[in-house]
Amino acid sequence: MFRRTMGALLIAATLGCTTFASVPPREYVRAKRPPQVWVYRTDSSVVLMRGPHFLPEDSLNLIGLVDGNYLELPLTEIHQIKAYRQAPLRTALLVTASVASIAGAAVLVSGTGGGTESGTSLKEGLP
Repeated sequence: MFRRTMGALLIAATLGCTTFASVPPREYVRAKRPPQVWVYRTDSSVVLMRGPHFLPEDSLNLIGLVDGNYLELPLTEIHQIKAYRQAPLRTALLVTASVASIAGAAVLVSGTGGGTESGTSLKEGLP
C-alpha cells in the first residue's frame, strides 16, 4: 500500500513539475541543452530529435539525431520546437495541494477532542 501511494505521488510530482510547450530554438537549446526536442517542420512533418545542438560558428542549423541518423535542419525549415520544461506554478500548486491534503487527513484521523457530545468528559459521569 505504501509503495503504491509513494509511486502515485512521484508520478504526480513529475507530471506536475513539467510542461510540454513551444520553446525558442536557439535560446532554449543553447541554454538548457535538452536531451530531446520535437521539431515541427514547415512541410507539416514532426520529428523527434535527440541531442539537439547548434555548432558554435553556426546558429542557423539545428543538429541532432533523428531515427539514429545525424541530421542538420536549417531554421528556415522549422515551424516550431516543443520540449519538456519546468513549470514552477504547477509545482507550487502541487505542493500546496499536497500539504492541504495531508493536513486535512491529519485532522480527520486525530478527531476533534476527548469530550462527549454534551460537553462533559466520561470521567465526570463516573461515581
